[in-house]
Amino acid sequence: MTKQFSIVIPVYNESFFIKQTLTSLRDLKYPQDDYEVIVVDDGSTDDTCEVVSKFPEVRLVKQEKNLGRYLTRKNGCYHAKFANVFFLDSRILIDPQLLAEASKCPNDHPVLGASFNLDAIGRESEMTWFENYYTLIRNKVFAKALKNHNPKFITLENFDETPKGTGVFCCPKKLLEEVFLEIGDVDVLSDDTLLLKEICKRKEIYFTPHVKIYLFARQEFMKSVKHLYNRGPKFIEYYFEPGKRYFLAIVAFIALASIGLAAPVLFPDFFRTQLIITGVLVLLFSIYISKSLKDLLLSTVMTPLVVAVFSVGLVKGIFLKYKSS
Repeated sequence: MTKQFSIVIPVYNESFFIKQTLTSLRDLKYPQDDYEVIVVDDGSTDDTCEVVSKFPEVRLVKQEKNLGRYLTRKNGCYHAKFANVFFLDSRILIDPQLLAEASKCPNDHPVLGASFNLDAIGRESEMTWFENYYTLIRNKVFAKALKNHNPKFITLENFDETPKGTGVFCCPKKLLEEVFLEIGDVDVLSDDTLLLKEICKRKEIYFTPHVKIYLFARQEFMKSVKHLYNRGPKFIEYYFEPGKRYFLAIVAFIALASIGLAAPVLFPDFFRTQLIITGVLVLLFSIYISKSLKDLLLSTVMTPLVVAVFSVGLVKGIFLKYKSS
């Protein structure tokens, strides 16, 4: 029996990208009676809904208020009519074999697919500085996982070692509803991680790079900066606990940042030396993650910006975490 899928796409103010995403969905090589497409609009203030309405095969669910991605996906899940809910991002191109490959995966297991950059389909000229820089970081942080980029099961034991998200993720609807009920209607910052972790407690997640999408980066500079800033609180919410993978790294970073901020005040003559040390550290880090001169130039420019913006986000995350505790 052919597996049936309800594709759920949460969207907020993405009128340009959602058109490309929905257009690419029309190329799916899968029986049309065995899948549906649901776009859940999270209170967009642009013409996103008007764009989606031009795709008659798509069911549009409107939310009057902006509730965030977690609650929007939850809403989409409850509108799904098929047994398997397939979450997709709104800024993507779909691989035509997406559902065909997902149908080959082990029955009853959630399936985590892979997101590739546009260079995988010969469109590297459309990649932004941020996107290229993040690729350099990801290739180092998840070097082991990416080297063994083969199908495998994600368990609680290897959960933190695997790059993951819900941008291309399929799960039995019953399991999702159980997890959503457990988490509740909360304001979740680290929604991807929390949702996947709760699912993983109940059922191993099957990861496969054969279920794939191609991701468009945010084109506007300030939107990329804002997104990076908002990643800080999400990172803190999950990882800033003793025993978590990056806990000691965050503590060390906070200590070094505190020293760096206090040093110019306490030792004014040290400021020039501090700038030199900072510059050397940026250069060494750039050399570490780079594979070419082009990478080195990109990293040298982007590292100070990314560190500064992400640091402010981390500080906000720490404040929010202890404010709620």
